[in-house]
Amino acid sequence: MFCFGQHDASNIVAIPDWIVEVGLPIQLSVEPVDGSSELPFRWLHSGRYLAYATDATNSSTRLVNLHVYHPRTNRNQKITSNSSAYQFSDRSIYYIKEQEMENELTRVVVQYNPTVGRERVLYTVREPVPEEPPAPCSVRLEVSPKERLLLMKSNRESVLLDIQTGKPLPLPSPEVFIPTNFYDDQTLEGYRYGKAEDRRLESLRLHLPSGEIIPAGGYSLRPTPVPQSKGNLELRIEQGALYLISKTSSADRHRRVFLTRDYSVLFRAPVMVMGTDEAVPPALEEPLPRAEIAPDESGMVIVSVHDQLYYVPLTKRQPADMTEAIACGEHPDEEMLRKQFLSNAKVISLALMMYVQDWEEHFPFAGDVPSMIMPYIKNEGVFRDPITGQMVFRYLLNGESFSEIENPALTQVGVLDWGHPTHVVAIYADGHVKFVPRQ
Repeated sequence: MFCFGQHDASNIVAIPDWIVEVGLPIQLSVEPVDGSSELPFRWLHSGRYLAYATDATNSSTRLVNLHVYHPRTNRNQKITSNSSAYQFSDRSIYYIKEQEMENELTRVVVQYNPTVGRERVLYTVREPVPEEPPAPCSVRLEVSPKERLLLMKSNRESVLLDIQTGKPLPLPSPEVFIPTNFYDDQTLEGYRYGKAEDRRLESLRLHLPSGEIIPAGGYSLRPTPVPQSKGNLELRIEQGALYLISKTSSADRHRRVFLTRDYSVLFRAPVMVMGTDEAVPPALEEPLPRAEIAPDESGMVIVSVHDQLYYVPLTKRQPADMTEAIACGEHPDEEMLRKQFLSNAKVISLALMMYVQDWEEHFPFAGDVPSMIMPYIKNEGVFRDPITGQMVFRYLLNGESFSEIENPALTQVGVLDWGHPTHVVAIYADGHVKFVPRQ
């Protein structure tokens, strides 16, 4: 269960020139996300769409349902059911549909671009259905870094496709080279079995334009790296809770927002190196949340402990006051600070007048006066220095009756003292405020 805002009074963080408000979470999936994938989601088109996979609960085999969420319109769309393999890229979703009809098994490789909103068939394989059930066929898809090529790999065959034309490209025989993944758009990494006496794996690279196969120097099947935020925001685990952190805020008060304790984490096991008996340590020194901020920082996605997917909108707005403006990187001069403290003093003065009216014409007793008058303000920032966040309000009375004060226009109720060498802002019993010399 999400518990937004229970640990922090504010749901905002500051980045240069903008305040980012954290919205309420939207549950996207009732069924659990794909349990076989480390990150069963992907932001498409820089955050304009969110693609994700959920388990097909009505299937006894490992099949998934694929979805696209449109944050701008809050529309959640299922694009296919019971897919046997899929791969997300920056722009499209690639997946396999399987259908058995009239003693023929059809396997179709499909590309779906949410901007266009329709499927495009890239490749079709038809084969007769055997009389006896065959061994399970595990299929995996992988897209090259610049989305030019698609590798469809199974324990039976490997097919390399040109995405633009949908035509298969030639690959060496399995005895010579078995592809595993892309090194870049022109190079495949893979392996072949060694001599019959040891059958050790030899790691290789295939240069596609020339067809040359070269040793890869102990290449290991490392997992997909976890995307790291390159913007102003990041997600971080602190004391067991998940926080949204601003990497650029100039004030501690607007640096982080508590999100939830209901999140799942990503662990990784050591990976065996091809051709050796060695294991590579996991890429992560500590568990990371299965969560990610959109590239345009317009929202974030979080997988809960129960493997359900949530979208959290992030809304940018202009700073509403000087405290927020300073947190966003603005550097105020002395005149701006003076105007801000006078404005804060007027807010405090009005709250004190309202308190006096509600408490039989008596001012508060000495003590935690900000808490006493907070119901009339609802903004603790008026008592604090907008730069340091330190409390600068000092109360001067102790429960006096308004009628007992001989000259309210000359009687100070409190002051805002932020360390100015010669002046403070005084709040008077009649309600006016004034920039006065320090006494």
